[in-house]
Amino acid sequence: MITPVLLGVFSFLFFLLYQVTGIYAGDSGDLVTAACTFGVPHPPGYPLYTLLGKLLCLLPISTPSFRVTFLSSIPHALVIVIVYLAILKLTKHTLSALFGSLVLLGNYLFFLYSVTPEVFALFDLFVVVIVYVSIRFLEKPTRSLLYILVFVFSLSLSHHHVILFIIPSLLYVLWVKRETIGSWFFRIQDAFSFFLVFLLGLFPYLYIPVAARQGSMVNWDRAVDLPSFIHLILRKDYGTFISNGIYGQLFYQRILQIKAYGEMILFDFTWIGIVLAVIGFIAIYTLHRRLFVLFFSALLFLGPLFLFYASFPLMNRFTLGTYERFLLPSYCIFSVLVGIGYHSVLRMSKWISARYFDHTVLRHLSIFLSCILFLYPLLFIYKTSNIFYGFAQDKIAENLGIDILSTVPLNATIIISRDTALFSTQYVRYALRFRPDIALLHLARFGSREYFLDIQKNFPGRIYPQGLNQQELKDYFLHEASIGSLYSNTRFTIPEELYWVQQGLLYQLLDKRHLPQVDILEKSNDELFSTYHSPLSGILLRYNHLMLSDVKSVYAGSYIEYGKILLKIGKVQKSEQIFRKAVALGSDIDGEDAYTYLGLSLLFQKHCSEALSAFESARNIHVTSDNILNLYESVTHGDCASDQIKAGDLLKKYEAGKIKTDIELQSL
Repeated sequence: MITPVLLGVFSFLFFLLYQVTGIYAGDSGDLVTAACTFGVPHPPGYPLYTLLGKLLCLLPISTPSFRVTFLSSIPHALVIVIVYLAILKLTKHTLSALFGSLVLLGNYLFFLYSVTPEVFALFDLFVVVIVYVSIRFLEKPTRSLLYILVFVFSLSLSHHHVILFIIPSLLYVLWVKRETIGSWFFRIQDAFSFFLVFLLGLFPYLYIPVAARQGSMVNWDRAVDLPSFIHLILRKDYGTFISNGIYGQLFYQRILQIKAYGEMILFDFTWIGIVLAVIGFIAIYTLHRRLFVLFFSALLFLGPLFLFYASFPLMNRFTLGTYERFLLPSYCIFSVLVGIGYHSVLRMSKWISARYFDHTVLRHLSIFLSCILFLYPLLFIYKTSNIFYGFAQDKIAENLGIDILSTVPLNATIIISRDTALFSTQYVRYALRFRPDIALLHLARFGSREYFLDIQKNFPGRIYPQGLNQQELKDYFLHEASIGSLYSNTRFTIPEELYWVQQGLLYQLLDKRHLPQVDILEKSNDELFSTYHSPLSGILLRYNHLMLSDVKSVYAGSYIEYGKILLKIGKVQKSEQIFRKAVALGSDIDGEDAYTYLGLSLLFQKHCSEALSAFESARNIHVTSDNILNLYESVTHGDCASDQIKAGDLLKKYEAGKIKTDIELQSL
């Protein structure tokens, strides 16, 4: 057993070299902040993860993010070991077991969620433990293995509900061994003991009501009673049993999930991995039919069928990053198949060599093939380690939180939305305790009675609305606008007599009496933008990590809004400079707008060819570009480039598109 132990230690130390000290984008900030402030993260609350994270936050080392990331590096190191043991169990070949486990170790996606604070590594551990114990149970069923299966499954339910999709695989295992299991459940005492083990695994759910009473500012749904507890764990904020309530309602959108699944496996494992996995599948089917059904059902239900059901939006880097995390269970199982496939290739090569060559040549060919194929996982590890070089010290998301908090004066209130901005800033404010004078609030929860109770506990003496009473909310906004202490990164609905005024990355709520002069507004924005960190100063210069790249979109969106102000007040050349900064960030969410407004600023300066080039770049970012580009290009050709024929054609195209849009809106 020394080899798997050494492999686990090596994997953990390897992850430790890259383990983040700053926060990563996505849900990381919410999870770490909830854990370190004794709170409850977003639904379904992840009680096991948050409870363990709370204990890790007590460690007197490094940063809160680094401490909680042990819940990624340690479980994934254990996953490597279990993948090794599973391949060894099925092939009796150490080199093949090492091959498959190293393929997983070098996988980009697996590595990413080994060094960042997220819930998926612990989930992967539960999946591979269930699969490995099922393999052992199919070979030789024992009471102890069944107890382990029952306990691990129930414990995993207290962590991540996607584990429900492994139930078909478990039911198959139980059905195959139904006679043996039936004899164990014949006595009521035995059946009751299994039931107690199942309840024991659900014990971490007690964390939620206990933590909810502590009043952390990250305290989703304030689940202190049964209705709110059920509301949380059933994800009613997002829509029960669905990933979202907008995307995925159409059948073809769900089919795209399966297409993307195949494309990402091909991208991450290449054709070499695909071929080896298929060979491994064939080998299992030939030698272990029951194991074939186990692997096939686990892959099918945790992979394509779950993604078909969940139907994640696949619109930009951030949403693709949300999607790709759920490929991890498939990748873990896939790596086992790759290891078995490697073993089968070596066996086939020996059989062919033995038939056509003598013993000496056979031995050399076998060694040569083993070494050549072993370059595959080693190159993966090399490539991944280069991508993540400097990742441990990267502070891009953390700097975003610092910049947002540094925008406002003392004792201000910031109401914030969007995951990247919200969770990063929450981490900086409440986990790192930067700018403790600021009340950082969550827009989606603002105005609810239960949220007010937490606000009151954390910010005594401040006046906030206690519910959704419209008059009370209006009075609150009028008061805040009169003193200028309320900011937001989103221009949400406010009373008509109030205004949102851009201040760098945020908007300040003001009434008409306190609106700044144009030159003062320009000066304050210039000063703020000059103090902000560049999102291109860190790891994003070397690789566009999907979730983390959304940080660029936050800055790009603010640059575009400021450039639009400059354009309105006639500062055309300066607006061009600002739009170019937005373009340089390479945001796939705001890129079309950045190029469009850059084109307008160039058009106003009569830079015809450059304007047309900018409009064309805007069109190329998204296949379904805004019809307004036809109008802008028509004006550019007609008034600037003196090509009236082209201008007329584009104008007709714009008008036809406008009529079509109007008809569609009327039909709605």
